Amino acid sequence: MERYNGYMTNWEGWAHCWKFGNRMIKFDLGPADSRVSSNSDKLVLYDTENGGFIDLYARNVYTNSDAASKTNIQSLGSATATLTQLRPVSFEWADKAHYFKTSRRSTGVSNPKEMGFIAQEIEQVLPDIVAVDCEGHRVVNYSALIPLLTKSIQELNGQIETLKAEIEALKSGK
Repeated sequence: MERYNGYMTNWEGWAHCWKFGNRMIKFDLGPADSRVSSNSDKLVLYDTENGGFIDLYARNVYTNSDAASKTNIQSLGSATATLTQLRPVSFEWADKAHYFKTSRRSTGVSNPKEMGFIAQEIEQVLPDIVAVDCEGHRVVNYSALIPLLTKSIQELNGQIETLKAEIEALKSGK
């Protein structure tokens, strides 16, 4: 075990673990799938030196969704009405210097537009998908919108089918 400026590092089998006080991050390169883990409920990719979040690139992202991990499972109610309360926006990051310093995208655009939502606005409609990080920034679990979008499509499809049936009935004079 080695100590560098209060940080403890050690090798545990195929894993490398860094500890500082009661906090820990571990890179596990063992025979199972490689993992990055911490002893908290989140792993934040943040460039502390430059004060900004870091882009994450991956081919696929899988989220734990196993029924065995869930309890009190209930079907969603109306989603379309909820989604219509959200305001999709386009925007540019306020700290452009940091964005261009840390962005790996080669857009060829001098002021690339992003698309998304304002976390404070989503919080008014869907507070369960907004969190506040340790530095006071609001963050959004965008993947939590997917079930709402799916439910809304199902609702709208049902309305389309009803309207089609009404149109056919009108055409046939019934």
